[in-house]
Amino acid sequence: MEKYMNKPVNCVFTNEDIIKEYQRFNDIKRVASAFCLDNKTVRQILRKEGEI
Repeated sequence: MEKYMNKPVNCVFTNEDIIKEYQRFNDIKRVASAFCLDNKTVRQILRKEGEI
């Protein structure tokens, strides 16, 4: 199977990445799905950083 597929890569993202995406789209659901998070977590990050 390794002959056909690349090894999986764990993507690392920061709170700043989430804030930038929220500023770009202004949609919590879209940001949450892009980073595989739930809406509650995205809201908590945005509140912590003062975006909401």
